[in-house]
Amino acid sequence: MATPTEEPTMETCGDDVSDPSMETIGVLSDVSMVNRSLPVGVVSPNFKVTRGFGGIAENAKVNVDRLYLRQILTGWDANQSDVIQPNAVTGLGKTAVNNWGVYDGAGSKAKLVAKTHGMHTLAGKWSNWFTLAFVVGRFEGSTLQVMGANDEDVADNDWAIVGGTGEFAMARGIIQRRVYSITNSTLTHALTIEFFCHMKEVSV
Repeated sequence: MATPTEEPTMETCGDDVSDPSMETIGVLSDVSMVNRSLPVGVVSPNFKVTRGFGGIAENAKVNVDRLYLRQILTGWDANQSDVIQPNAVTGLGKTAVNNWGVYDGAGSKAKLVAKTHGMHTLAGKWSNWFTLAFVVGRFEGSTLQVMGANDEDVADNDWAIVGGTGEFAMARGIIQRRVYSITNSTLTHALTIEFFCHMKEVSV
């Protein structure tokens, strides 16, 4: 599988700012914060935030592009483990706990952005439910709650974001997943994330 040549970039949202309810903010490391005691820090150039949707609850839209989830199936560094053995004939019921890493690039020098703590079960499709816990910059400790199903032999699908905490409180949206590469022991998924949330610490 070819490695992308395009470097992750950060840009402000290109929405029409003539709408008074919409305005854009720049890179997250430059975002003003209500609580100045919180560390700003550099998160990743993959993140983009748009502020001011005028809704009752959500005040931000977050887009994260070109993240890579590494599912290491076997070996000393495996990040999942079977906990329920399946039906010997159908495979139904196979269940594993996972602690997958999510990175801002596909290469070995990519930065760890988040971890996925959860489970996946074979129930006709692979059903996944996990907490996507961010570990960098001002988003460290913030989480997204994710659920979704995918066929074992289907390369692309969506997972639902059904909640969040911290900077991503009340999150709702989707994660677009596609298989990026497969090796003997590692399955790498490319993720594109889009969601709305109530980002309490953002100010313009």
